[in-house]
Amino acid sequence: MQLKLHSNRQMFDELVDVVKHPIKHIRFSMLHAVLSIALFAVLVFVAVWVEDSFIRPTLGDVLVVIWLYHVFATLLNVPARLLATVVVVIAYLVELAQLFNVVDLLGIPVSSPLRIIFGATFDWLDLVAYTVGGLLCVLLSMLSASTREE
Repeated sequence: MQLKLHSNRQMFDELVDVVKHPIKHIRFSMLHAVLSIALFAVLVFVAVWVEDSFIRPTLGDVLVVIWLYHVFATLLNVPARLLATVVVVIAYLVELAQLFNVVDLLGIPVSSPLRIIFGATFDWLDLVAYTVGGLLCVLLSMLSASTREE
């Protein structure tokens, strides 16, 4: 229990540091840039060519969180757990916007790309998929770090 509280406090301190000193956390990562471009290509392929009940809606939601993580990691040098948490919160907020039908409340036209980005229907299973995506980002980052140490 103490370890969990300490680690949550540590993540909060890291967030405060990023907010107070944003410039020191900006950098360009070619690795994350390449990964984000590759994942974007996969997401476009899934959106255009895959018509099923698992890969597109569920795996697509997992992949979109991983993609967003790498997009942000391309420019931000912050701990993986903090970045994954921020990305998952953004995904949750988009899903919450679907629940409250924000696109209609804002009068966003049906033909607008924003409709595609925000999606149309709330599904609590999407929240699970976003969480899985965030956890995969942290796990892969931990594996990558441990591999570099060896």
